Amino acid sequence: HQEGDFIVRAGIASVVPNDSSDKVLNTQSELAVNSNTQLGLTLGYMFTDNISFEVLAATPFSHKISTSGGELGSLGDIGETKHLPPTFMVQYYFGEANSTFRPYVGAGLNYTTFFDESFNGTGTNAGLSDLKLDDSWGLAAN
Repeated sequence: HQEGDFIVRAGIASVVPNDSSDKVLNTQSELAVNSNTQLGLTLGYMFTDNISFEVLAATPFSHKISTSGGELGSLGDIGETKHLPPTFMVQYYFGEANSTFRPYVGAGLNYTTFFDESFNGTGTNAGLSDLKLDDSWGLAAN
């Protein structure tokens, strides 16, 4: 890759949540979120022979929400959510522009927006309602 090139890639993108929650329904139980892998697409632009800017887009990720620990820990899956995590990265490519092999490292920001969050029958039967997940900003690396 060299200055002025556009780079398009497709592959897999995985989200492994670092989940945390407040205690649920005045118990010692917390909520946990599972991981998910989807199709990812990146578009990058080489500003110099070694520095690029890249945007990651993906198909929506779906996550099951379950209880863990405490009195509600045995309920299992109680709901689900979907999210999109557009990610913006600056990358440094090692080597010369004409090199066959160009490893790179990158760092940037991720914005995650949640939608379609809901409790299933198990969750509502346990007295849970109004599931709302906050959109968030985070750091990203590759």
